[in-house]
Amino acid sequence: MAYATPRPARFYRQRVFYGGLIAGFVIFPLLVFALGWVLSHHVAATPKPGPDSGNMTITLDDDVLTLGMTMGLARVKSQVPFEVTNTRVTTKVGDHIEVHADGNFGPIVIGMDMTLGTVVDATGHLAFQIKAISAAGADLSLFGFTNARIEDALDQQFADLGSGSFVKGLSYQLTNVRTEAGALVVSAKLVKI
Repeated sequence: MAYATPRPARFYRQRVFYGGLIAGFVIFPLLVFALGWVLSHHVAATPKPGPDSGNMTITLDDDVLTLGMTMGLARVKSQVPFEVTNTRVTTKVGDHIEVHADGNFGPIVIGMDMTLGTVVDATGHLAFQIKAISAAGADLSLFGFTNARIEDALDQQFADLGSGSFVKGLSYQLTNVRTEAGALVVSAKLVKI
């Protein structure tokens, strides 16, 4: 009868070592996954930061333009040879603003018509450009001095629209201007300050 030779103690130590190693490779990832899952439901996620800029549109209807232009043209009363009263503004599609007013040349009142275009100038401000001006049907566009005074008065009247901050923490700068039927539409870029 043959006796089985006892296994050396080293055999049992190797078996325990490899068994523990295999159990460790299986149990450790499961513990990490379970811990991550538990913590993800108890720790609030940090919100992603919002945008630092955006766009906005400002619409000025014909009534607002009429009021603003009336005030602006009143500024040039002493600088031009006539006084402008009864201003009425009509905007049309295609960069087209029609201004109808009365030009008072002393006791004589003559109907005036101006056609304006608008741009955002290099400094980011709204600028009006006289395309045509007539009084009682006669072309007045030859008088560049008068045109420049009127354009400057209108530009200054609407200068504060060019840039600013009306929402706390946000600043804006004009980027584009266009006309629609009944409104002047100004686009601006809002930037976090």
